[in-house]
Amino acid sequence: MSIFISSLLVFVIDRITKILVINFVSYPIKVLGDFFILSPTKNYGVSFGLFSGYPGLVFWITLAICVFLVVYAVLLKEKSRLFKIGIGLFIGGALGNLVDRPFGGVIDFISIGIGNLRWPTFNISDIAIVVGAILIILGKSKTKDIN
Repeated sequence: MSIFISSLLVFVIDRITKILVINFVSYPIKVLGDFFILSPTKNYGVSFGLFSGYPGLVFWITLAICVFLVVYAVLLKEKSRLFKIGIGLFIGGALGNLVDRPFGGVIDFISIGIGNLRWPTFNISDIAIVVGAILIILGKSKTKDIN
């Protein structure tokens, strides 16, 4: 799967899930008891709400990261499949969240935890960014092992 196909796939799945949640989930819905709840909210910052007071700065930094990653992906001579998939997931996730920012914040809706011990609410793009980063690291370390 190419970098751009994986990016597009993540972006489309992220957009569809956010549109569905915005249109059909007006209050928290328990999917798996207290453990997994669909709970739409807006995140005005980045992970864990960091830098929420600086939406313009967050937008431009995110855009710069997206542009850098797309250029890097185009110029990429990396052979590792894990690395390429990781870059694709990361780009798709970053673009998915970037598109939300001009409309007042990123739409998060996945809430997991037990009782009051909850992980910060997140979305499909966030999952893709984290998994993408892990695959990039694993792909790079595999390439170094081979060389």
